[in-house]
Amino acid sequence: MALAFPNAVAKLKKSCNIQRGMVRCREEEGRHQRNLNENEQLKKQIAEWTCSRPCHVSHFHRLRLHATHLK
Repeated sequence: MALAFPNAVAKLKKSCNIQRGMVRCREEEGRHQRNLNENEQLKKQIAEWTCSRPCHVSHFHRLRLHATHLK
């Protein structure tokens, strides 16, 4: 019986980490979705600008938005 107990604790810890991981994953997903929405707004803003060279806008999550506009 003494041997089974540490295993139960290990299982409990593991499930706890999985739960925490899932929560973190959901938070990350929400953040990513917000960034995508902001990215869409940024694209619209950039479309209104005019420039002779390509515009490179560095973005959250190391995403890069490359927009090319002609005058």
